Amino acid sequence: MIEVQSISKSFNGVQVLEDISARFEQGKVNLIIGQSGSGKTVLLKTIVGLHVPDSGTILYNNRDFFSLTTTKKKELRQEIGMLFQGSALFDWATVEENVRFPLDYFTNWSMLKKQKRVLFCLERVQLLKAKKLMPGELSGGMQKRVAIARAISINPKYLFCDEPNSGLDPQTSGVIDNLILEITKEYGMTTIVNTHDLNSVLAIGERINFIKDGKKWWEGDKESILSTDNTELRSYLLASEVVRKANLLEDH
Repeated sequence: MIEVQSISKSFNGVQVLEDISARFEQGKVNLIIGQSGSGKTVLLKTIVGLHVPDSGTILYNNRDFFSLTTTKKKELRQEIGMLFQGSALFDWATVEENVRFPLDYFTNWSMLKKQKRVLFCLERVQLLKAKKLMPGELSGGMQKRVAIARAISINPKYLFCDEPNSGLDPQTSGVIDNLILEITKEYGMTTIVNTHDLNSVLAIGERINFIKDGKKWWEGDKESILSTDNTELRSYLLASEVVRKANLLEDH
């Protein structure tokens, strides 16, 4: 479990996050939703330690991240898997080399042990046959699946996904959503997904935090989100539904 307690963050005097508190539960897909510019990406990067908050606390199973020593932070980072928005694969490396990268960096395993883990992860995302291909030879959906394989290669306790469906068609997005949900349950991870995809919200949103103008306006689950009386959230959902229907018309 990850707990965020009264987090605030500003850049050059501009308040981006203001007094945000939230609990992200283990074994569940926890979503952060909101419009572009709402602060959700900054919140995600702050939780993972890429930004230092101006105030507040972030606890990983009761470990205060920003109070840890450098050595302890490195140990904690070995428990974190990250799926970046653009997949962030190394274009000069093969699929299997991309998946092996965290193992090369964080472990002192033998090459045989690392290779077995790489093949297991690629099989888990159904891309074993693509292990010798380069990222440029893959579709967008396949690249995201390779990125997921890389993120779980170190068997993380915590998985962060930044807009995992960005640039993908609805069908492929559904595949990625299902994969994220499956591996969250399979490994019992604390998964946090930053998204504005309403389909993802309704499909895998077990715990949802709605962010607007740097503040948390609502939290709940996918069963209760459509019946909310929160005015700001209802406006966001209405706008998201309009965009979703427009995209469906374009696809057809």
